[in-house]
Amino acid sequence: MLQTTSRLGVKTFAFGPADNLLREYAGTHYQYDERGNLVHRLLNGDPVPDKSKAKAR
Repeated sequence: MLQTTSRLGVKTFAFGPADNLLREYAGTHYQYDERGNLVHRLLNGDPVPDKSKAKAR
């Protein structure tokens, strides 16, 4: 876990212990597949749509 402080307050980042992938930031949780590709984002427990997939349609 890493924290930074700015004039806007404290920001906390959580990374996986072995893979160094971002796991949590500002209420958003990130999940990855075994290759390290982002597969799910949850904001306060709700799925966040993948904008790159929506543009491809």
